[in-house]
Amino acid sequence: MHLVAIDDDGLFLQLLSGAAEAAGFECTVTHEADRFFEALEEASPQVVVVDLVMPDHDGIEILQQMADRSVKAKVLLISSSEAAIVERVTSLAAAWGLDVAGYLPKPVSMEQVQDRLVQIKATV
Repeated sequence: MHLVAIDDDGLFLQLLSGAAEAAGFECTVTHEADRFFEALEEASPQVVVVDLVMPDHDGIEILQQMADRSVKAKVLLISSSEAAIVERVTSLAAAWGLDVAGYLPKPVSMEQVQDRLVQIKATV
């Protein structure tokens, strides 16, 4: 199984990659939108992790582009935003046809990430 992630925090991506590999995923992680969409096409991932708040990219725009490309992967949202905002974004993404499998608030431990990825993997 493959996971693709976009986040502006390089350390978080490195730790996420380790947690995902421990959960049994091959990983492609990036902080660049262009590379993220290339990886979606190349890897056809089963799980996608998207940070909603990034200085160079709007997570909502990333989700919209994923919907426009008919991405079928399960989506795990990661964000430091308030829960109410994430709930609205989750509803919007679902209305666009994305399969949002959950949300983790930042800061988040890699144990929590790995546990959630194991749960998601069991549903793929």
